Amino acid sequence: MNYIRHLKWIYSRFLEDERLNPSHVSLYMAIFQEWNSARFPEELYINRQQLMQVSKVRSRSGYHRSIKELDAFGYLEYIPSHNPYQGSRIKMFTIRTSNEPVDDHRDPILEQVAAHYYPKYEPVDEPYINSNKQKTITNINIKNTTIFKKEIIEFFKSQKWPLSEGNKFFEHYETEDWRTATGRKIINWKAVAQKWMKRCERWRKEKKETQDFLKTSKHKNYGESL
Repeated sequence: MNYIRHLKWIYSRFLEDERLNPSHVSLYMAIFQEWNSARFPEELYINRQQLMQVSKVRSRSGYHRSIKELDAFGYLEYIPSHNPYQGSRIKMFTIRTSNEPVDDHRDPILEQVAAHYYPKYEPVDEPYINSNKQKTITNINIKNTTIFKKEIIEFFKSQKWPLSEGNKFFEHYETEDWRTATGRKIINWKAVAQKWMKRCERWRKEKKETQDFLKTSKHKNYGESL
């Protein structure tokens, strides 16, 4: 991959593409730094928190929107991971021609900068296995999103909760890459789901108490003194 030629090509595309905003450009360059540091592999594992730190994209929704649009605009291929223990993948598009030699034009300075922000990040196939060696969908890879979602809905159903609440739980944490509010990876989703149910129960109780307080009787005695 010719480093200089690629940068010239991408800068010219940025200049001509009126669909882009600063978030697209900064996120692309953050991904490019990591790609350079990894010696331009065909496929690259990424870490959302680290990319947000380098690109200065502050919100998760802004990050997801920008990276999906970079894919839609043809700058890269974004392969999201539905596994909370494995990062999403990126395939960067290049302009290599058939007669161009395959050489390594890495930038050593940029590589040092990227190394500072990006510690070695390897996907983990089996981050947790229980003592009897049986794989459970609670604690290891979630390779099939449909099966995983069904498992969540069945769990909510077993706890006497409506299916809609299970869907809300899944959609919320799917958007958050299965991380807690503090950014930690969720290992036991059932424990998180139980906390979710407790919060919903408390919210429902508070809402009911407020409604009861605001209710007025239909049969009023206007003869009573105030």
